[in-house]
Amino acid sequence: MKKIFINELETEKRNKLIKNNTKLINQLESDLYESNIEMQYIGSKNIMGDDALRAIEYHDNYNSFFYTLIDWRKFITNIDINYLSEEAQKIANIIYKKIDILDAIDPWSDNYYNLDAWLEKQTKKVLKNIEDYLHTYEEYPSEDDAIEYADDTDRLENYYIEEREDGTNDGVIRQDIYYTECYI
Repeated sequence: MKKIFINELETEKRNKLIKNNTKLINQLESDLYESNIEMQYIGSKNIMGDDALRAIEYHDNYNSFFYTLIDWRKFITNIDINYLSEEAQKIANIIYKKIDILDAIDPWSDNYYNLDAWLEKQTKKVLKNIEDYLHTYEEYPSEDDAIEYADDTDRLENYYIEEREDGTNDGVIRQDIYYTECYI
């Protein structure tokens, strides 16, 4: 028997072989999903600073989440709008300009109340945009995405198949794992 590392195979043949090995492809998809969830957390921290996170409430919804707005002004003034869609950036910029107008209005007037309510409604749209963006990380990856991720992270480097002398193989992907157990 001869070891042939799967990264030495032509890409199409290698990918078909990986997809036929259920245990490996499931592990690769799971690894990518876990990485995406970690990226979701990092993304939320990049978009929303600590003050913005204190201005919203996080609600766990089984394998997902949703936010509710607590303090619209504190939230909108503590986010990085560079992560928002173009439409949400436009809304945020309008909100920023209208905050100055709000501050100049008598806080006991109907105009103040109406503008404050409108700004809160617009801020909810921005929050929804952020939430939708973060939800994209929750999509379970495809087999092709998982294989691409494995390639990018050199995850498949030590996997091989065993080729018989007649050039055939059983299609089983293997990996030698070396470890030491310690007993104290």
